[in-house]
Amino acid sequence: MAALETLKYRAFLSYSDRDSGAAKRLHTRLEGFRIDKDLVGRATPMGAVPKQLRPIFRDRHDFDAGGTLGEQTIAAIDAAGAMILLASPASASSSPVNDEVRLFCERHPDRPLIPLILDGEPGNAERECFPPQRCAIRAMSLLPICPNDGQGASI
Repeated sequence: MAALETLKYRAFLSYSDRDSGAAKRLHTRLEGFRIDKDLVGRATPMGAVPKQLRPIFRDRHDFDAGGTLGEQTIAAIDAAGAMILLASPASASSSPVNDEVRLFCERHPDRPLIPLILDGEPGNAERECFPPQRCAIRAMSLLPICPNDGQGASI
């Protein structure tokens, strides 16, 4: 795996257009997050722990009329150290999200795919939150997130 320092993005945020508000809030919070100073610089399998999590790629305007992934999106997937999947019933039914997950898993099986559950339930036929392409998701522990952080702010 390429060292995180050599990659352009710390992560690629994959989400449905219907979840764009939550994706924008999550993106802002992740890029503003500061790592505890006692952890910064520690060696990990992905390189030294950075001071912050930025930059994280988030862009939903790079699809052509046919709905295929554009060159900029493919390049960003290749340049990301991880993929964050904002999981919801909307993302489960999104062809672009499924294509992004499939491409990421095929091209970078050694990089983490981190599912964050916004809404829905894995395996529930009526409220499935994962896209059909689940290569790495099955093997990972789920990290559900709440739409409300308990302090009145939504992600």
